Amino acid sequence: HCHVALGAVMVERGGWQRPATYTSADQEIARVRVGVGVGDISPIRKIGLQGTGLDVLLTQALPSLEPAHVGEVARLAGGGGGAEHVAARLAQDEALVLGLPREAIAEEPDLCAHVVEITSALASISVMGPLAQVLLSDVSDLDMSSDSFPDLRCAQATFAEIHGTLLRLDLGDLPAYQLYFSREFGEYMWEALMEAGEAYQVT
Repeated sequence: HCHVALGAVMVERGGWQRPATYTSADQEIARVRVGVGVGDISPIRKIGLQGTGLDVLLTQALPSLEPAHVGEVARLAGGGGGAEHVAARLAQDEALVLGLPREAIAEEPDLCAHVVEITSALASISVMGPLAQVLLSDVSDLDMSSDSFPDLRCAQATFAEIHGTLLRLDLGDLPAYQLYFSREFGEYMWEALMEAGEAYQVT
């Protein structure tokens, strides 16, 4: 209802309603390139991996994906125009995998690794544009400078007083972030980012 009140045109993505545009797509892209924009990306498929054997499961599911160290993000473009696949290493025994269906990762009985579908458990918002770092700095104590938090990095921190996981996934030369957090705070987080972004003419 928040999106509809903002004039969003809704589309279906994997059984979820998601805003496609609010005004003109060309205008929104132009504004993001010089300022900051936020978008609801909650329908992205999300899988939680835990256990010491998670690297084996990842290699089996995505053999072309480069392994990531703790705090790093591995990124693999989808083949044939498919969705991009992302693996964020949150801890030595924990990873967040994006863009894969749950059935793509098969659990092995002899491995200490557990696979959990968490798409409906986490809301997610994209924040992108030259002023994205400034906006996120306003709602978090995380050091958002490019030296401390460059492209293809991830961190867990507090955003607008809510625990979340932040990934940096730049789009070419455009700084871009994805924030994941518990779904019950979806509306609150959206409003907090929109309010903080007013000073930067957020779109």
